[in-house]
Amino acid sequence: MKRLLCSIAFGLAAANPSLACTVPKPFKLSILRSAEVVIRAKVVGYTPATFGRSVLELDTIESLTGTFKHVKHWTATWVHATGRDEWARSAQVIVGLRAVIDRDGVPVIEIVDDVCRGPSILDDTPENLNSVMDLLREPPAKQLR
Repeated sequence: MKRLLCSIAFGLAAANPSLACTVPKPFKLSILRSAEVVIRAKVVGYTPATFGRSVLELDTIESLTGTFKHVKHWTATWVHATGRDEWARSAQVIVGLRAVIDRDGVPVIEIVDDVCRGPSILDDTPENLNSVMDLLREPPAKQLR
């Protein structure tokens, strides 16, 4: 019976990554190093999580790094969405984005995130902006903390 329950729990966690972590680990700003572009943006649309995936519509305020600085609007999937509706309201954020192939084989733009970590979408505050800019200016070897 215990083995059956473990199998069911593992299956649920695999089907829905947001169920896999009971205690989230602290957010690490260095996750933004894996982004192809880091932007300051205004959230202009939000679709709540379905199977652990939310969709955010973002209007670029400023591109902080990356080769896609000309893009003014992004539709981005948030794979490890928490299911909270905090993004249903208009908000200014700092977020890292990357192109990936999703589980259905479709290319999508994804919010850089890490399993079992806190939200990787930062409020666009002067403190967060300074921290992100400091990180982006650091040589890659210094990010190993």
